[in-house]
Parts: sequence; C-alpha cells; structure tokens
Amino acid sequence: MNAHKGLNILNVLAGILIIVGVNTFAHICTMMEGPCAKTKTLAIAVAAVLAVLGIAQFALSNKNINAILGVVSLLVGITTVLLPLVIAPTCQMPSMHCYVYTRPFLVIVGVVVALISLADILVTLKKR
Repeated sequence: MNAHKGLNILNVLAGILIIVGVNTFAHICTMMEGPCAKTKTLAIAVAAVLAVLGIAQFALSNKNINAILGVVSLLVGITTVLLPLVIAPTCQMPSMHCYVYTRPFLVIVGVVVALISLADILVTLKKR
C-alpha cells in the first residue's frame, strides 16, 4: 500500500474517531442544550465529510482530483480546529465537560487531520 492510500485511511479513521469521540468520551454536557449541542452536531457533519473525502481519495486514481480533495481535506481539518473555538464555540465554563474534553479533543484531532492532509497533498504532488 502506498503512502497516499495510507494517509487517506488515516483521514477516514479520524472522521470515525470524531464521531465516536463526541458521542462517548468527549461528549457534550447532557444536562443542558447550550452552544455545545451545535458544536456536536457540526462536528459529526464535518467528520462525515472527512470520511467521505478519505474514501473518495482512496478510490480515485486521478492525481489532479486527489490533490483537490487533499486541499478540501486540509480545509476540513482547519474547520475542525475552528469549530469549538469560533464557528460553534463550546461554553466558556472551565468546569464543564464540553470545555475540558470536547473542545481540546476537536482541536487536537483537527490539527492531526490538517497535518495528514498536508502530507497527502505533498505525496500526491510529488508523484507527478
């Protein structure tokens, strides 16, 4: 298996990790439906897009399309980082579960996705 396919599998796994994470160990506070509920919903949507992009890149062999999808995956990673901070911020109470677990989880996974996508773009462009 080449590096490109391996990186795409990692992106699919990261999407699955986000979906599982926000529903289990990095869940939002269950006692209230505040801004964190929006964060969770958008995180699941972003993760689904990431998984679909990874599967599409794995299945397609056109280098130009893979490079474009790699850039889109990079943007999805950046969106994942910005999601709990700017786009749909979690609550600002340091004692809440969403602030302590969900927020850093999404930021860390988003950075990892962005780095994986950047590596994938470089591998794809190097193949030319």
